[in-house]
Amino acid sequence: MDNYFPIKKKGYVGAGGPIFAAAHGNELWVALVEKAYAKAHGSYMIIAGGNCGPTLRDLTGAPSYSYHFNRQGKISGKAETVDEFWNDILSGEKLNYAMCAGTPGVD
Repeated sequence: MDNYFPIKKKGYVGAGGPIFAAAHGNELWVALVEKAYAKAHGSYMIIAGGNCGPTLRDLTGAPSYSYHFNRQGKISGKAETVDEFWNDILSGEKLNYAMCAGTPGVD
């Protein structure tokens, strides 16, 4: 790995900071892990997209489940209703599962 990180250009919110992941505070480990993960997969663009389930699986070895919502709020995945989805989240919280949420964004 080299010691370069993609940063936001002048004129953007958070200019000079990382474009992608960053730690809260003065820590570098988040950017380093993300850079190594991007390097292993070929580029930052390949790992971008808001789907963190495969990343958690890759980094922890634990199984992952994904839920997707369409524009009308319909769920696809393990749960079929919002109540089932919420119950899965609450069950995961009780079991101390690592959980994340993401969005592909608009760009």
